[in-house]
Amino acid sequence: MRRSIQIPTMLVCAGLVTVAGVALVAQSALGAIATTEADAREWVKRTVFAGGPTSHILFGEDGVSHALEAFKKLPASARGPATTQLYAWTKTYVSTPAFNAEYVKSREAQRPQPPVYTETVEQELKAKVAKESADQEQSAKNAESMGMKDAAAQMRQQWAAMRDQVIPAWRAEIEERRKQEKDGFDAGIKEWQERYPPDVPRLLGRILREFLENTADIDFAAKQHVERGNIVLMAFDNDAYNQKPWQWKLSYFWGPEAIAAARTAAAAWLKELPAK
Repeated sequence: MRRSIQIPTMLVCAGLVTVAGVALVAQSALGAIATTEADAREWVKRTVFAGGPTSHILFGEDGVSHALEAFKKLPASARGPATTQLYAWTKTYVSTPAFNAEYVKSREAQRPQPPVYTETVEQELKAKVAKESADQEQSAKNAESMGMKDAAAQMRQQWAAMRDQVIPAWRAEIEERRKQEKDGFDAGIKEWQERYPPDVPRLLGRILREFLENTADIDFAAKQHVERGNIVLMAFDNDAYNQKPWQWKLSYFWGPEAIAAARTAAAAWLKELPAK
């Protein structure tokens, strides 16, 4: 399926997060984009605490579309300086010990929890066998209550013959389920560690590196066309561009002035952050 960019219902906070790597609004630029500092702080916190911006948060939210529209109305010559200010403001906000402590607390709340068992495999198996035996006996008694004594006797005989045959399979099922749950937990921990580095500087380093890697070759002269379906989309005439990372496509939308300033600020900031 072709990947394309929605016509500007894009969330400005996420758009500016892309412009600034993790940034949203700079103090001196708030008036220009009709945004309060309280909103700016909340948007940055929400994005950082979510493990960084993703394509999923960039489209379709209308709550701050006015800020997006205001930024797009800035003269092209003003977008570069505004973007530089976005970095300066955000860097100050996210670089405090208090912000890092809050992130660490939020990160820990996202940690996957390991499966906990109150019984061993053998204890769970024994309980399963006991329940099945009780159910089988109840069925036999029900048959007897309806006068079907021969059927009840046959049911008891069949279960007695089957019981020892099904126990190994049930044990294997319990062991396999617990293995899958452990494997799922291990995979979850790995994903959690990748998405949420131990501290804010390492997270910012990852976000900025991804931004720089994915915006190095933007063709700002690329042509687009409208595709109509259930929703109206913009797609690139060059289909290869539709396969580009979301940072690339959104940066195309913001234009060369903003992205040049963003890349300069991101590269400078990245030098101050941990390598990994």
